Amino acid sequence: MEKNNVKCFLCRLEAHMYCSMCEKILCTECIAKHIVMKSVFGHSIIKYADRNRAHVRTPRSISLPDKTLKPEAEIICTIKCDYNWLHDICCQGTDQFWVCGRNSDIKCMNLKGETVRSVTVNGDPQRLAIDHKGELFYVDFQTNSILKLPGVSDIDKTYPIFSAGVWQPRGLAFTLLNDILVSLYKPNESKVVKYDSINGNPIHEFQNERNGKLLFEFPGYLVENKNGDICVSDKHKVICMTSHGILKFTYHGNRTTSSVKKFDPHGIAMDSQSNIIITDFSNGKLHLINSEGVFQRIFLSGMLGHPIGLSIDAEDKIWLAEGWASGLVRVIKYWAEEPSFLIPSPDSDNVFV
Repeated sequence: MEKNNVKCFLCRLEAHMYCSMCEKILCTECIAKHIVMKSVFGHSIIKYADRNRAHVRTPRSISLPDKTLKPEAEIICTIKCDYNWLHDICCQGTDQFWVCGRNSDIKCMNLKGETVRSVTVNGDPQRLAIDHKGELFYVDFQTNSILKLPGVSDIDKTYPIFSAGVWQPRGLAFTLLNDILVSLYKPNESKVVKYDSINGNPIHEFQNERNGKLLFEFPGYLVENKNGDICVSDKHKVICMTSHGILKFTYHGNRTTSSVKKFDPHGIAMDSQSNIIITDFSNGKLHLINSEGVFQRIFLSGMLGHPIGLSIDAEDKIWLAEGWASGLVRVIKYWAEEPSFLIPSPDSDNVFV
C-alpha cells in the first residue's frame, strides 16, 4: 500500500483525495471548497492512490475547442476609482475587484463603481494577489513585507506573512499550488523566490541561468502560467522560465508594431488558454503572446492611459488599472466566444462537477 505523506494544497494537512482535472491534492474537508472554484475542465475527485490508473480523466485527455479572438478588443466597462495613480488590481470573482493606489487604502469595488469594502493599512500597498481561498495579500513597499488583509470581522487588523529584509518585493502572485511568488530587487542584484503561503518560509529561489548569468535585471510584476512556467516583467523585456528556473524565452516586445518608446512591461497575467497578456506602460497598449513567447496581437493601442496592473477573471475578461492621473479601471473583452463543455456523468466512486 502506498504510503501517504502528501498534503492538501489548500490547508496543508494530510490528504487522501485528488482532483485529476486540476491535478491538485485535497483533504476530505477541502473538497467542497475546491469544487466551487471555476475550472475550464470541470472537476473529477478521486482517491489519491488511484491518480495514475488508466481510466482517470485528466486535462490532457480532453480536447479543448479553440477560442476565437475578437477582431478588436473591446472596453466593455470603465470605472473611476476614488484616487489617482493606481498601482495594481486583482479581480474578485467576475464582477468585483480589489485595487490599490497612491495612498494607504485598499478597496474592493464593483462594476458600478461602488465601494464594497475599504481597508486602510499602515504603509504603502503597491502589489496585490488573491490566494486559492479568496484571501487578499499585498506588498508594503515601506517595510518590504508581505501581509494579508483581515476578514470582515477583523477589519482593523492586518496579518504579516514575512519580511523580505533588505530586498524590495516588486511583484506578487500565487502559484497553482497556492505558494507565494515574489520578485525581489536590491541594487545590482535581483531574484524570484517561491514561499510557503502558510509560514512564509522560502521553498525555491530563482536568480541565475545555468551559465551563471543573472536571469533578471529589475523584475516587477509576475505570474505562474497553467503549464508551470513563471513569467516576469523586467526592464524592457519579459522573462519566462520553467518551474525549475531554466530560461525558456525572453520577449522584447513586437518590433513590427509602431511604438514611440521602448517596450515597457508592467502588469502581466495569463488566460484560460495559457496566453500571456502584458501591459506596455509607456506605449499605452497590451501585448498578447502565447505560452512559447510567440507574438499574437496588440490590443487597444493608443486607447489606454499608462496601463499598469492587470488581472484576468474566470470568464477571460481583462481588468486593467491605469497609472498616473486617470484613476481608471477598464474591463476588456477580447475573445469572440466562450466554449461550452459537456461534462460526462459520474461513474464508480469518482465525483464530477
